[in-house]
Amino acid sequence: MLDTEHLYGDSQDLSAGALAWSVSPGAPRRVVAVLLHASTTITETVKVTIDSVAGANYDTLIRSVGLSAEQDFAWFPEGDVILAQDDILKVECTQANTTGVVYPTVIFERISGK
Repeated sequence: MLDTEHLYGDSQDLSAGALAWSVSPGAPRRVVAVLLHASTTITETVKVTIDSVAGANYDTLIRSVGLSAEQDFAWFPEGDVILAQDDILKVECTQANTTGVVYPTVIFERISGK
């Protein structure tokens, strides 16, 4: 059984601006899932980036998906995506079509002994 924690971001009304949510797990964690739900169908781009504690040269875009008239984004990494204690996971959603409210969630697995 996974030892997981769910972190919920603040909702973002896309008519007011794009979503730019950052979360730091505070300890080494494995990313289990990144989820984004919209109040209505949206046509936007969702990006997931690791903002590395080692500096900007190590920041990595790990997922970018264009949604077209969709209400949900769900990404379950096929391999291990491990964040260091002070790494930050960024979840962004464009506001090209300025409609809808989005609700981000990240599910982390606690790494045993950490």
